[in-house]
Amino acid sequence: MGKRIVFTGGSGKIGRHVIPYLLKRGHEVLNLDLTPLDVPGVDTVITNLADAGEAYNALTL
Repeated sequence: MGKRIVFTGGSGKIGRHVIPYLLKRGHEVLNLDLTPLDVPGVDTVITNLADAGEAYNALTL
């Protein structure tokens, strides 16, 4: 059974490789980043994690 995973900075170099791997394993992935990730099945919440208010709002969706 897959897990729900929040991936911070998933639009970067590592995320572009790891997120598709996680999806293939049946996990649900939410990407938190300043730029969207163009991978089907992944929602991206545009957020600046350096801002405590934005980080809190992103994690309470």
